[in-house]
Amino acid sequence: MKSTTHTADSSVLLAQTRRIGADALILLGHLATRFGKGAKSAVLKIQIARMESVLRNLSDSQLADIDLERRDIPDRARSLLGYQYDGL
Repeated sequence: MKSTTHTADSSVLLAQTRRIGADALILLGHLATRFGKGAKSAVLKIQIARMESVLRNLSDSQLADIDLERRDIPDRARSLLGYQYDGL
């Protein structure tokens, strides 16, 4: 009888360990996804700041050549770098 209880206890412990392991993997997946989204957002902000810097360093005539006014630089930088091509 004692061996049957020990075997049953081992089976329950194994099932609980597997469930905890699966829950831990799900949690790690969620954390990795959130970290990835945060990193992507940070990189996009850096790219937008760089684009704004480059556009601000252009002369007024160069800005006119690309049909852009200084006041529109932040919006244009965001639209250029935030554009998502969705195919044809």
